[in-house]
Amino acid sequence: MKSVLDNVLFARAYFLFGLFVYMLGGFYLDSLNLNPIYDPILEKIPIVDVGTISTYGLILMYGIAFIYLKPLLGGKKEAELWIILSSSFIVRTLFCLVTAFGVPLGFIPIEEKGLYFLLKKAGLVFQNDLFFSGHTAAPFGFFLFFEDKIAKIIFLIGTAAMGISVLLLHHHYVVDVLAAPVFIWAVYSFFHYRFFKQ
Repeated sequence: MKSVLDNVLFARAYFLFGLFVYMLGGFYLDSLNLNPIYDPILEKIPIVDVGTISTYGLILMYGIAFIYLKPLLGGKKEAELWIILSSSFIVRTLFCLVTAFGVPLGFIPIEEKGLYFLLKKAGLVFQNDLFFSGHTAAPFGFFLFFEDKIAKIIFLIGTAAMGISVLLLHHHYVVDVLAAPVFIWAVYSFFHYRFFKQ
């Protein structure tokens, strides 16, 4: 099993599979009329339109991650990243389907233009994929994965910024944001320590 996961071509294919599962789940969830849940903490957070920060900030996180990944392409670390990312997509999709929260009342819809419009049309952006927060999970996963100290600082700041942005937009509940690092740590730890750690 370990030698299979180490294979870069398998890891890339598995990543595409995980992305496909996420897209199927997202389309299904967005087809449902889901009810919001009560969040007493979110009710006290003012609604602020930080859609640009939320959208382009996450894209920036992925861009920086690719820059740090580039020297690792073709090796075991690249395979590890695709396996962890794909597994995170699958785990997140399953939890989104099980919890099936509707978006919070009063949330600010992101204007469908520019890059956001393209991402939505490509099936990479959804509305009802709430638990747990992907905006918070992705940079925290990169924080765990990359060993460079500057990268860790960037992604830790990114985790906080993305978590705050989706709460200000009321795109997520507080539990979505707080749970994201826990779930990503669990996925990362399982694969890293069981299959990839030297």
